[in-house]
Amino acid sequence: HWGVKRLKNFSSVVLGKMLCNEDKGNYDYKPYLKSKNIQWLNVNIDSVENMWFSKYEQDIFRLKKGDLILSEGGEVGKVCIWNDELAECYIQNSAHKVTVNTNNSSKYHLYNLFTAGKLGLFDSIVNKVSIGHLTREKLINIFLPIPPIQEQEQIVAYLDEVTGKIDQAIAQKQEQITKLKEYKQSLINEVVTGKVKVC
Repeated sequence: HWGVKRLKNFSSVVLGKMLCNEDKGNYDYKPYLKSKNIQWLNVNIDSVENMWFSKYEQDIFRLKKGDLILSEGGEVGKVCIWNDELAECYIQNSAHKVTVNTNNSSKYHLYNLFTAGKLGLFDSIVNKVSIGHLTREKLINIFLPIPPIQEQEQIVAYLDEVTGKIDQAIAQKQEQITKLKEYKQSLINEVVTGKVKVC
């Protein structure tokens, strides 16, 4: 009973703005995301740059909560979801903004596009000369499985719960690794400085 639809049939897709380093008259200097800010399932705002946007461009390229951000170049198809990590932010043309319609779950399609990317769908359709580029035209025409909204929400709830437990386990292991590295360093220091006798 699941459907299969092209991305353009249940969402709007916008490729970001070309880099603009000067005020062309009544422009505003705003933060934007580019490909390096997009990670698999996560957005990285540690290093966000600014450029100039007109009022008209701000309406087009501004990110809203629940928008999906997908890398256009480099490692194409990396996808994350925008959760208002910044009060205001836009996208540059190394990223696509995907806004799904109200009959769909953004979080489900985050997982949907993540799966497509990890299975190599985007790599198989990109224009490759030296660096791969996922054009808007190719992106909007990919086919994706579309369950009813209730099932989308059930899938999201299940994946959020299970992946949350996995993330917690990873964090605990990383903490243990950090402590073991600190212990190793401390042991070396104490032995070398004679604080611990070995003979």
